Amino acid sequence: MKLICLIPGLLAAGLLSLEAAELPRQDIKQPPGLKPPMGYNTPLIQDHGGQALLRPLGYGGQVIEPGPGVEVGLDWNMLWWTLGKTYSDRLYAPQASLLYGVGKNWDIRITGKFLMARDAEEDLGLNADTDFYRVGVGSRGWFHAGGNWYPFVTVGLNYYLFDINTNVQNGSGASGMPGVSAEAGMAYLVNKWMRVHVAFQGETSILSGSVNYQGNSENVRVYGAGLTLGGAIVF
Repeated sequence: MKLICLIPGLLAAGLLSLEAAELPRQDIKQPPGLKPPMGYNTPLIQDHGGQALLRPLGYGGQVIEPGPGVEVGLDWNMLWWTLGKTYSDRLYAPQASLLYGVGKNWDIRITGKFLMARDAEEDLGLNADTDFYRVGVGSRGWFHAGGNWYPFVTVGLNYYLFDINTNVQNGSGASGMPGVSAEAGMAYLVNKWMRVHVAFQGETSILSGSVNYQGNSENVRVYGAGLTLGGAIVF
């Protein structure tokens, strides 16, 4: 009688043992939409079949990782400046920026630019050659256009220092002037840390500077527009 009572218990124990033995052979699939653990530095995306995949940062998700970087560029500018009258020049202007990525699609930057303007009418004795040194702070916002293409918009608040050509007598006592600049362009991400870009840009002083020019005190203004080619490396 006791043996008959024990049979149901032995059967139940046997079934539990078989179920436990089958557990290691079951496939454990990652459910769709499962997020990676905190601190994992790659975003999760879905492929066309619904399977979760990992994709490196900087490709179709964000432009740069937050942190510092360096950007260099070469501008082709049409530049106009007033110094008693209005002068103009077409010139190449190098520039460099120290930037810091604040978020996925936004950075702040400090930029320096050098403009060596030469008066086209100097053969008539109207020598107004001027070197402009522009320093400023600004910010750039990024947008995703698909793939590794990113349009952007940049705004800056600048200050112009300038130096009249040394062969102009009494070209001293110069005081600088504040200005603003704006830029719109397109960048291509070469990889996670490098990109190249092309942009249209414009700039202008918003208040006049002054200089003693040929014995007279003259107001100085500057404004220009052009095309920029550049590249950046982020850390």
